[in-house]
Amino acid sequence: MAFDFDAWARSDAARRFQCFDPYMTYAKSDNDRFVRANGKPGKELNPDTEALFRIGEEAFTRLSQGEKISEDEFRKGCSSYWEYIDEFRTLVEELNEQGRVLVQSSDGQPVEFDITSIDETQVMSICWQSYSARVAVKGEDEAVAVFRELFLFHALREIDNALIGIDLDGREAVVAAIGAANALSNAIAIESGSEKEQEIRRDMAYRGAIEKLKRDPKQAAKIRVKECWKKKKKKPANYKGKSAFAKDMMTKFEELDSQTVITRWCGQWEKEAAK
Repeated sequence: MAFDFDAWARSDAARRFQCFDPYMTYAKSDNDRFVRANGKPGKELNPDTEALFRIGEEAFTRLSQGEKISEDEFRKGCSSYWEYIDEFRTLVEELNEQGRVLVQSSDGQPVEFDITSIDETQVMSICWQSYSARVAVKGEDEAVAVFRELFLFHALREIDNALIGIDLDGREAVVAAIGAANALSNAIAIESGSEKEQEIRRDMAYRGAIEKLKRDPKQAAKIRVKECWKKKKKKPANYKGKSAFAKDMMTKFEELDSQTVITRWCGQWEKEAAK
């Protein structure tokens, strides 16, 4: 049975910090290294991990706004982060259905993408852009304060991803480290109250999210799967059902790792075809 990465990514296990515990790492100001999730101190910092450590330290300090926060408050903040991400993902799905999320290839053709597979950064960037397009952004606005906090938590999440990457021979570590720095910069731009700075950061984040969608091999594979689905509709006898079709697609396209997601695509296309 193939490992369903998308299902795992939304599990409680995946949503916990894997390589370090931000609260245990930064709650004590004299700590000078990452503290692992099991409470044990990590390795002595090197130039790369020290840069990550300082980004996380800055994000944590801004989350607490200079005041001491309890571990329970921090854990609740982490839970709220995921609640917002899930709500925002639904919002992005609605925006996409309304044609308000436009992703185009280099030749101007629309790129179809699976809303369930986009990551946290893309979800926040699209929602931030959409919100700001309708509302004049002010630093004291409650919704803007939510985005600020989300970006700070996301910086900590990306640091965890970078540390995982370092443990895996550097894979994706640089991408995650840049993601952490960008998330912190977005939060600082919101704090500044400068509309111009926020606009620059917001547009950068949105363009980055859209470009990532365009480069995502899963999104390209989805287009090819849809073409196969159209052929299947003409010759339904070739497959016993959506599950059989999904299994076959996973053998044809190695970029895809979730039979459940492919089956869901088929359901979406059937609804669209019935309209």
